Amino acid sequence: MQLEILDAEGKLARRFASNDKLRKTDPKDVQFTIHWVRDPQPLSAEAGMHRFVWDLRYPLPQSVHASYWGPAGPLAAPGSYILRLTANGKSSAQPLTIKMDPRVKTPQAAWCGSLI
Repeated sequence: MQLEILDAEGKLARRFASNDKLRKTDPKDVQFTIHWVRDPQPLSAEAGMHRFVWDLRYPLPQSVHASYWGPAGPLAAPGSYILRLTANGKSSAQPLTIKMDPRVKTPQAAWCGSLI
């Protein structure tokens, strides 16, 4: 099973799969009890309804080592996206709109240019 997030031009922004190899936090990387750490969970391949959370970030390049403290991929800009879920060879798509947090007063052009 896989979930693909496509941007407005149809380019892949992020991909998650039930067979992804996810990193586990090394307890030596954090200064507090590991009990508070929530490592990423894989996309479930089991039948039924599931909840999955996208962190609204693009992936890091493969050569970049990530730890609990970062770095993290760039944030997805507000706009239109398509979610495509594929399971058992069948795909289903759904639109997704990311909106700017209304509390942010900085114009989008001022911060969006730094993401490119």
